Amino acid sequence: MKSYRKKLAVGLKNNLDAISIREEVFQKEQGFTTEFDEIDNTATHVVLYDGELPVATGRLYQDETGYHIGRVAVAKSHRNQHLGAVVLQTLEE
Repeated sequence: MKSYRKKLAVGLKNNLDAISIREEVFQKEQGFTTEFDEIDNTATHVVLYDGELPVATGRLYQDETGYHIGRVAVAKSHRNQHLGAVVLQTLEE
């Protein structure tokens, strides 16, 4: 499998490329209008890059019930390459 650069950061303001991927996948492709929430401010976000191009993202946060992974999205151009699994594995680590 090809190697992808990873960026982890707490809060979306520190990982703006996560916003662009989620807007493309969840809002433009799937029609969600309320994609972003208060959890985004404190969650850890990961973005995978193919060169300089952001291609996948996901977030991890903790609440009183435990840890949660969500908002996993992969750019249409990079689907079927198991990048969602790479995002999950990165956040699990």
